[in-house]
Amino acid sequence: MVAIRNFLLFSLLLPAASANACGWWGDGEMNRDQKRDFGAAAHSYTPNMARLPDNRGYGIAVPDPGRAAPYMTMTHGRPISRIKDLVPFGFDAVIDLGPPPHALDDHRQETEAAGMAYFNIPIKDYMPTPEQTALFGDVIVSFSAKPSLVYAPTPALLGGMWAAYRISMGGSLDYSIAEGRTLGMTPDQEKQMRNAGDIK
Repeated sequence: MVAIRNFLLFSLLLPAASANACGWWGDGEMNRDQKRDFGAAAHSYTPNMARLPDNRGYGIAVPDPGRAAPYMTMTHGRPISRIKDLVPFGFDAVIDLGPPPHALDDHRQETEAAGMAYFNIPIKDYMPTPEQTALFGDVIVSFSAKPSLVYAPTPALLGGMWAAYRISMGGSLDYSIAEGRTLGMTPDQEKQMRNAGDIK
């Protein structure tokens, strides 16, 4: 039994075979070769665990409305280069924050082709508005039965949105900011939140 479990764990940590495919919203072709040691990454919570291959953005997993973590915590430390490769790990929806307008159709098509729901919240700056935060919360709650994937071009946007959402849900300012910092929120964002006392 131990040998079988070790074999299965080892096989999960092997890099995928080379193949050309549309990158995870890289908006073009990319190679799926993985050149990093992702086995060790599963033991630390850092924004780097949210980084997509080839620096194509960042993703967090939201397995329920009160929890978020870098997406590689749900993929056993494995960086994923295509949206459809997230499906076996239980992801059911994608929330796309701040993508460039020319990429929206490609992002939607790639996600829906994988059988996942797609939502776009077009945030221009690194801090969401109250309306954008409320929309984010509505989507998170409506897809709470399975994990959602939240994508953004920067960890600051992911962390800022998560902190804003947690505050909007009644979380304390300090606790919400601490969670946001873990996911990549910057000191400037923290200062803005503390000065406002809420998300304005």
